[in-house]
Amino acid sequence: MTGGSPDLFGADAGYDVAKDYARKFGFGTRIEEVQHFYDRYPKWSLMGKMVADTRSVINDACSRMAFIDSSIIYLTGYSLGGTVALLAAALDNRVKGNAVVSAFSSLRNDKSTEGVKHYSHLHGLIPRLGFFVGYEARIPIDFDILACIAPRHLLVMAPGKDFDHNILNVQQIDRQCQTFITIGIMQRT
Repeated sequence: MTGGSPDLFGADAGYDVAKDYARKFGFGTRIEEVQHFYDRYPKWSLMGKMVADTRSVINDACSRMAFIDSSIIYLTGYSLGGTVALLAAALDNRVKGNAVVSAFSSLRNDKSTEGVKHYSHLHGLIPRLGFFVGYEARIPIDFDILACIAPRHLLVMAPGKDFDHNILNVQQIDRQCQTFITIGIMQRT
Protein backbone atom coordinates (compact mmCIF):
# COMPACT_ATOMS: atom_id res chain seq x y z
CA MET A 1 0.00 0.00 0.00
CA THR A 2 1.15 3.55 -0.51
CA GLY A 3 1.59 6.23 2.10
CA GLY A 4 2.54 3.78 4.82
CA SER A 5 -1.03 2.47 5.18
CA PRO A 6 -1.26 -1.13 6.42
CA ASP A 7 -2.10 -3.76 3.83
CA LEU A 8 -5.32 -4.87 5.57
CA PHE A 9 -6.22 -7.60 3.09
CA GLY A 10 -2.78 -8.67 1.95
CA ALA A 11 0.48 -10.19 3.04
CA ASP A 12 0.85 -7.77 5.99
CA ALA A 13 -2.37 -9.22 7.41
CA GLY A 14 -1.18 -12.82 7.01
CA TYR A 15 -2.81 -13.64 3.67
CA ASP A 16 -1.12 -15.26 0.70
CA VAL A 17 -1.33 -12.60 -1.98
CA ALA A 18 -0.65 -12.60 -5.71
CA LYS A 19 -0.86 -8.95 -6.68
CA ASP A 20 -1.31 -7.88 -10.28
CA TYR A 21 -2.47 -11.36 -11.23
CA ALA A 22 -4.07 -9.97 -14.39
CA ARG A 23 -1.50 -8.83 -16.91
CA LYS A 24 -2.92 -5.47 -17.85
CA PHE A 25 -1.78 -5.36 -21.45
CA GLY A 26 -1.97 -2.02 -23.15
CA PHE A 27 -1.85 0.16 -20.05
CA GLY A 28 0.88 2.20 -18.41
CA THR A 29 4.31 0.88 -19.37
CA ARG A 30 2.80 -2.10 -21.20
CA ILE A 31 1.29 -0.33 -24.20
CA GLU A 32 3.81 -1.69 -26.69
CA GLU A 33 3.06 -5.28 -25.70
CA VAL A 34 -0.33 -5.15 -27.40
CA GLN A 35 0.82 -3.56 -30.61
CA HIS A 36 0.61 -6.85 -32.55
CA PHE A 37 -1.66 -8.82 -30.20
CA TYR A 38 -4.56 -9.08 -32.65
CA ASP A 39 -2.24 -9.94 -35.54
CA ARG A 40 -1.01 -12.94 -33.56
CA TYR A 41 -4.34 -13.86 -31.94
CA PRO A 42 -7.16 -12.64 -34.23
CA LYS A 43 -9.86 -14.69 -32.44
CA TRP A 44 -8.90 -13.62 -28.91
CA SER A 45 -9.57 -10.46 -26.96
CA LEU A 46 -7.32 -8.63 -24.53
CA MET A 47 -10.00 -9.03 -21.86
CA GLY A 48 -10.16 -12.76 -22.52
CA LYS A 49 -6.37 -12.97 -22.29
CA MET A 50 -6.35 -11.18 -18.93
CA VAL A 51 -9.10 -13.47 -17.59
CA ALA A 52 -7.21 -16.53 -18.89
CA ASP A 53 -4.00 -15.27 -17.25
CA THR A 54 -5.85 -14.85 -13.95
CA ARG A 55 -7.19 -18.38 -14.16
CA SER A 56 -3.66 -19.63 -14.92
CA VAL A 57 -2.44 -18.02 -11.70
CA ILE A 58 -5.23 -19.82 -9.84
CA ASN A 59 -4.20 -23.11 -11.51
CA ASP A 60 -0.60 -22.59 -10.44
CA ALA A 61 -1.58 -21.63 -6.91
CA CYS A 62 -3.79 -24.70 -6.54
CA SER A 63 -1.48 -27.24 -8.15
CA ARG A 64 2.08 -26.05 -7.46
CA MET A 65 2.00 -24.24 -4.15
CA ALA A 66 1.30 -26.60 -1.27
CA PHE A 67 1.15 -23.74 1.23
CA ILE A 68 -1.86 -22.18 -0.55
CA ASP A 69 -5.26 -23.12 0.84
CA SER A 70 -7.19 -23.54 -2.41
CA SER A 71 -10.50 -23.53 -0.56
CA ILE A 72 -10.23 -19.78 0.16
CA ILE A 73 -9.19 -18.08 -3.08
CA TYR A 74 -10.50 -14.54 -3.36
CA LEU A 75 -9.89 -11.99 -6.10
CA THR A 76 -9.80 -8.24 -5.66
CA GLY A 77 -9.36 -5.39 -8.06
CA TYR A 78 -9.88 -1.77 -8.89
CA SER A 79 -11.31 -0.62 -12.21
CA LEU A 80 -10.02 -2.94 -14.98
CA GLY A 81 -8.46 -5.26 -12.41
CA GLY A 82 -11.87 -5.54 -10.75
CA THR A 83 -13.56 -6.28 -14.06
CA VAL A 84 -11.07 -9.06 -14.76
CA ALA A 85 -11.52 -10.44 -11.24
CA LEU A 86 -15.31 -10.54 -11.64
CA LEU A 87 -15.21 -12.25 -15.03
CA ALA A 88 -12.65 -14.79 -13.80
CA ALA A 89 -14.85 -15.60 -10.79
CA ALA A 90 -17.92 -15.96 -13.00
CA LEU A 91 -16.02 -18.60 -14.99
CA ASP A 92 -14.11 -20.33 -12.19
CA ASN A 93 -15.83 -21.89 -9.17
CA ARG A 94 -12.51 -22.16 -7.33
CA VAL A 95 -12.79 -18.43 -6.65
CA LYS A 96 -14.72 -18.21 -3.38
CA GLY A 97 -15.34 -14.48 -3.53
CA ASN A 98 -14.51 -11.05 -4.89
CA ALA A 99 -14.04 -7.55 -3.57
CA VAL A 100 -13.96 -4.92 -6.30
CA VAL A 101 -14.03 -1.14 -6.56
CA SER A 102 -15.19 0.82 -9.63
CA ALA A 103 -15.18 -2.37 -11.66
CA PHE A 104 -18.17 -2.21 -13.98
CA SER A 105 -21.24 -0.49 -15.33
CA SER A 106 -23.90 -1.72 -17.70
CA LEU A 107 -22.69 -2.48 -21.22
CA ARG A 108 -26.23 -2.05 -22.53
CA ASN A 109 -27.10 1.13 -20.65
CA ASP A 110 -23.81 2.99 -20.30
CA LYS A 111 -24.37 6.56 -21.46
CA SER A 112 -21.00 7.87 -20.31
CA THR A 113 -18.62 9.66 -22.64
CA GLU A 114 -17.26 6.47 -24.20
CA GLY A 115 -19.96 3.92 -23.38
CA VAL A 116 -19.29 0.54 -24.91
CA LYS A 117 -16.55 2.12 -27.05
CA HIS A 118 -14.45 2.06 -23.87
CA TYR A 119 -14.10 -1.71 -24.37
CA SER A 120 -14.13 -1.88 -28.16
CA HIS A 121 -12.40 1.18 -29.57
CA LEU A 122 -10.56 3.13 -26.89
CA HIS A 123 -8.68 0.25 -25.25
CA GLY A 124 -9.41 -2.64 -27.63
CA LEU A 125 -10.28 -4.92 -24.73
CA ILE A 126 -13.30 -6.54 -26.41
CA PRO A 127 -13.22 -5.38 -30.05
CA ARG A 128 -16.36 -7.24 -31.12
CA LEU A 129 -18.45 -5.03 -28.86
CA GLY A 130 -17.78 -2.37 -31.50
CA PHE A 131 -20.41 -4.05 -33.66
CA PHE A 132 -23.00 -2.92 -31.11
CA VAL A 133 -22.13 0.78 -30.98
CA GLY A 134 -25.45 2.53 -31.49
CA TYR A 135 -27.26 -0.79 -30.83
CA GLU A 136 -26.22 -1.34 -27.22
CA ALA A 137 -29.59 -2.85 -26.23
CA ARG A 138 -28.70 -5.82 -28.45
CA ILE A 139 -25.49 -6.70 -26.64
CA PRO A 140 -25.97 -10.39 -25.77
CA ILE A 141 -24.25 -10.20 -22.38
CA ASP A 142 -23.96 -7.66 -19.62
CA PHE A 143 -22.59 -7.63 -16.12
CA ASP A 144 -25.69 -9.51 -14.97
CA ILE A 145 -23.29 -12.41 -15.56
CA LEU A 146 -22.28 -11.62 -11.97
CA ALA A 147 -25.22 -13.78 -10.91
CA CYS A 148 -22.93 -16.69 -11.89
CA ILE A 149 -20.79 -15.84 -8.87
CA ALA A 150 -23.66 -16.59 -6.45
CA PRO A 151 -23.80 -17.96 -3.82
CA ARG A 152 -20.13 -17.06 -3.37
CA HIS A 153 -19.09 -13.84 -1.64
CA LEU A 154 -19.19 -10.61 -3.62
CA LEU A 155 -18.41 -7.11 -2.38
CA VAL A 156 -18.92 -4.34 -4.94
CA MET A 157 -17.88 -0.81 -4.02
CA ALA A 158 -19.28 1.72 -6.46
CA PRO A 159 -18.48 5.36 -5.74
CA GLY A 160 -21.37 7.71 -6.37
CA LYS A 161 -19.24 10.05 -8.50
CA ASP A 162 -17.35 7.46 -10.55
CA PHE A 163 -16.74 9.03 -13.97
CA ASP A 164 -16.58 5.68 -15.80
CA HIS A 165 -19.14 3.56 -13.96
CA ASN A 166 -22.55 5.11 -13.34
CA ILE A 167 -23.85 4.20 -9.88
CA LEU A 168 -27.44 3.87 -11.14
CA ASN A 169 -26.35 1.29 -13.73
CA VAL A 170 -24.42 -0.63 -11.09
CA GLN A 171 -27.49 -0.63 -8.81
CA GLN A 172 -29.71 -1.81 -11.69
CA ILE A 173 -27.37 -4.72 -12.42
CA ASP A 174 -27.36 -5.58 -8.71
CA ARG A 175 -31.17 -5.77 -8.74
CA GLN A 176 -31.12 -7.95 -11.89
CA CYS A 177 -28.56 -10.30 -10.33
CA GLN A 178 -30.65 -10.63 -7.17
CA THR A 179 -33.65 -11.55 -9.34
CA PHE A 180 -31.62 -14.14 -11.29
CA ILE A 181 -30.24 -15.60 -8.06
CA THR A 182 -33.75 -15.83 -6.55
CA ILE A 183 -35.12 -17.52 -9.68
CA GLY A 184 -32.17 -19.94 -9.70
CA ILE A 185 -32.72 -20.82 -6.05
CA MET A 186 -36.45 -21.41 -6.65
CA GLN A 187 -35.69 -23.66 -9.64
CA ARG A 188 -33.22 -25.76 -7.64
CA THR A 189 -35.68 -26.48 -4.82
